[in-house]
Amino acid sequence: AVAVLTLVESGKVKLDEPVTAYIKDFAVKEEERAVTVRDLLQMTSGLVDYSTADWDGREKEFSQLNLASHLEWVNDTEPTDAPGTKFHYNNTNYALLAQIVERVSGKSFSQYMKEKVFTPAGMTSSFVVDKLGMKYENPVTGYKNEKAPFVKSFSPVQMPGDGNVYSTIEDMAAWANAMRTNKIISAKTRAMAWSAGKLDDGKAVMYDDVETYGFGWKLNAAKKSVSHSGSWYGTAAYFLHYPELDDTVIVLSNNESLDVAALAGEIGDLF
Repeated sequence: AVAVLTLVESGKVKLDEPVTAYIKDFAVKEEERAVTVRDLLQMTSGLVDYSTADWDGREKEFSQLNLASHLEWVNDTEPTDAPGTKFHYNNTNYALLAQIVERVSGKSFSQYMKEKVFTPAGMTSSFVVDKLGMKYENPVTGYKNEKAPFVKSFSPVQMPGDGNVYSTIEDMAAWANAMRTNKIISAKTRAMAWSAGKLDDGKAVMYDDVETYGFGWKLNAAKKSVSHSGSWYGTAAYFLHYPELDDTVIVLSNNESLDVAALAGEIGDLF
């Protein structure tokens, strides 16, 4: 989301432009209106989620999926809802956003993230994996625990945008500081990202019964927090920030079964 917002700030991307303005070969059937960049950011596109539709994450075809083949797959699907009418957490949205970043910037998503996000934030150990077989230092071993002893859990993928960011606690702390001090995007843009999105009928975009959803962030008005989770085979992560307190909780786990949101929340309640 922040990568796209840097392009919004530079005037190269407009939130309410259709996806086809930036991905000319995006060809999903559109009836009510066109899917916009804003729809992708706030999860209201109505598109099918590739990560829950035809693959379970361990199949060879899934591991070889990249932005180009993902677009081909999306173009062969039909929307589940009209854009702007419902919230549905959907990894397809952020894979398409990564492709917008590539098409507009002329750089790979991983390179753009390095230049415009990681380096300005001082995140020296963070990177995006967008090729199978990439080698990197100090990899962790992922596990899961489901009614049995811990077993190793790993499924390599090369899809950027909706995940595949490798980082450390120290770097995530640097990320929190960069967001707080406007090193990557301005305070005005950050405030927009941390505000509840709007459906076409004017209602707030609801993540669940309690939290609303902005541009890649869950927003809890009662606790005055912004947060997001991440997980894949063998890993789980949670980033929880309290803007008014200027406190942040970061949980990274190599156990996909750990409830990182609950743990982060318990720590956050101590503030």
